Amino acid sequence: MNSRFTASSPAAWLVLFLCLAGIVGAWGFIQGERSKAEAERFRERANQVVRVLDRQFARTEQVLRATAGLAALHPSLDDAVWQRFNNGLKLSDEESMSAIGVGFQERVPRAALQAHERTRRMQRPDYSVWPAGERPVYYPYQYIHPSGSHARRRPIGLDPYAEPGRRRAMDQALATGDIAYTGVVYLNRIDPAGARIQEQEPALLLYLPVPAPGATGQAAAHLGFVSATMRLSKLLQAAIGETRDVVVELQLPGGVNQTAYIASAGEPAPQGSPEHLVPLTRTGPEWRVRVRPAVGAFVPKVSRKDVFALAAGVLGSLLAFVAVLRLDRARRSEAHALRSALRETETRFVDLAHAAPFLVWIADDKLGLTYINPVWTSFTGLDPEDGYGDKWLASVDVQDRENVRRVLEDALRRQAPFNVQFRGRGRRGKERWLLSSGQPLRNAAGALTGYIG
Repeated sequence: MNSRFTASSPAAWLVLFLCLAGIVGAWGFIQGERSKAEAERFRERANQVVRVLDRQFARTEQVLRATAGLAALHPSLDDAVWQRFNNGLKLSDEESMSAIGVGFQERVPRAALQAHERTRRMQRPDYSVWPAGERPVYYPYQYIHPSGSHARRRPIGLDPYAEPGRRRAMDQALATGDIAYTGVVYLNRIDPAGARIQEQEPALLLYLPVPAPGATGQAAAHLGFVSATMRLSKLLQAAIGETRDVVVELQLPGGVNQTAYIASAGEPAPQGSPEHLVPLTRTGPEWRVRVRPAVGAFVPKVSRKDVFALAAGVLGSLLAFVAVLRLDRARRSEAHALRSALRETETRFVDLAHAAPFLVWIADDKLGLTYINPVWTSFTGLDPEDGYGDKWLASVDVQDRENVRRVLEDALRRQAPFNVQFRGRGRRGKERWLLSSGQPLRNAAGALTGYIG
């Protein structure tokens, strides 16, 4: 393709620009709509996760209240009753790492501690209340779900009241007579070798006092506490489900920094990606659930069909560019041929006019002369430039000059042909009668462009 020709074809470049701009605009609009759809899908997914979490918290509280009811109805709770009750709850357990677990902590005054340990050692020879230390009252775990094959791994005898964070929640539950949550805690358990260890996985604990028979609500009138354990990572993973398309964090008070960020498994999308932050209000402080897309999730996908459509649009733009370029080339070629023919016609006219034995002139649309053939010079002895415009009137006899002007003005007004006779002054002042005839010249639209005569 001729670079000089393409550079001088602005129409083709304009068509190409408009086509490509339309493609880019359409692509941006489609991707924008898809982004909106993905954002809406992400919001719905985030709300679904939050609803699952909320239901799980509500279910845990219901389990805790049911357990408190059991303990209140059976002050002499034994292993068989506890086992049947938990079997009915159908709480899952996987090697002591279930998302939810429940337990019962008996209230033991300091004066009754030794008698309590002797009684429990009749069933569990290795039983003791731990950690050691003097406290006004003890709340050792007596039962922890389940009491079956994994019971030896449960921290039976552990007194959570010895730990300040747990104690605050238990005191709050006792003061309100309702469920109280701890901040983030790390659970104690017994490993397979019998050693007491602390887990590294964060968790929440819920406490609810068990009222003594006939109690009227006083803080001392209680048998102990029931507690529920929520292991946060497993809880959040269960809320996500098998589709690992989001990363969930539960932001809640706890620890030195007053805020704990408990993240589920998965890598979040880069900074700047959309997120969904929803408050989750339970008994106690308000928590927030933060949901973010996982890497590669909830982003507009470019399909093979999209690539083909984009390529087709670009190809169509190039074809339109080439088509307009060829049309422009043909138009320019025709214009060039027309100009060449016009120049050839003008050359032939000038040759004929120069050879004519009579005076030939051409005037503009104001009847100002723009061309006079050599007969003018032969007759007047003046150069052609001395006759251009209306200078030629100087060679008309003074007595005829006004009549000539009137005829010319009338012809211009009517845009019509004219004939006028006048005496013209030739060489050495000799005058001759002349007849000048003029015909209007018009363009393709019919507008007057000049006269010839």
